[in-house]
Amino acid sequence: MERPLVSFIIPVRDQMEKTRDCLLSLLGTLPEIPYEVILVNDASGQETRDFLQSIQHPHFKIISNSNTKGFAFNNNIAAEYAHGEYLALINNDLILTSHWLEPMLRAFNILPDVGVIGNVQYSAITGGLDHVGKFWDANGLAHHYGQHLLPHLHQFPPQDYIEFPIITAACWLVKRGFFLENDGFDESYLNGYEDDDFCMRTSEKGFKHYVALQSRIFHYVSSSDTRKIKENENEKIFKHRWHKHCLKWHSENFDNYSGYFEWLLENDHLEKEELRFKEVYKHV
Repeated sequence: MERPLVSFIIPVRDQMEKTRDCLLSLLGTLPEIPYEVILVNDASGQETRDFLQSIQHPHFKIISNSNTKGFAFNNNIAAEYAHGEYLALINNDLILTSHWLEPMLRAFNILPDVGVIGNVQYSAITGGLDHVGKFWDANGLAHHYGQHLLPHLHQFPPQDYIEFPIITAACWLVKRGFFLENDGFDESYLNGYEDDDFCMRTSEKGFKHYVALQSRIFHYVSSSDTRKIKENENEKIFKHRWHKHCLKWHSENFDNYSGYFEWLLENDHLEKEELRFKEVYKHV
């Protein structure tokens, strides 16, 4: 059976050493699949430019911006340029681990109406759990699920996939056709909320987004110096479009959300004060 081509898209804004480590972890964990790696140099400084130009690899391609364009533009232009059936969107401050990709690919063969697949992310600095998907609280605000948990928590439900309304695009797997047919990332946003907006738009069409619990990676989180420069503007755009939908999701889904919250609350992996999580986020 022929395996599909996967296009790995990695925007790069400086962070040469993290970029190098990310690429080494990618090459060291790839299964035997056809692939290409598309690096988008978003007007990085000389050190990073020199590093990217030094890469001599038949599967690597580099797109260079003369000035900073941001996350949405970089991924969109690379998606247009890509040849893969699947796009793996990867931040350049990730450390990928053994068998991170296989569960994400498998999801498209076994789950219904798949939109985006994400994974479990740990802090590359502390080694603790950073998050597992995102959800909406009672005020319609997004939270990274897992950040309220104990840092050393490594226990998960017995299933392989959990549905979440939002998947962080630090590490996505998505079909290229699906991404392009849904207009990619909205470039009204600059380095924030692009992934939330895409997930909301495609959820409205009936698609579902999942976290592959057996895919686990490390993330330095928000390493780029341009990550938060338009955060307030991004939030205003998103709230104007989606606030009512976020409130609706919370009121309809939070209590019985895929059994994940209940599973965690029924186990002894959390400290006593963590058991108040569900109640706190209902009323915060």
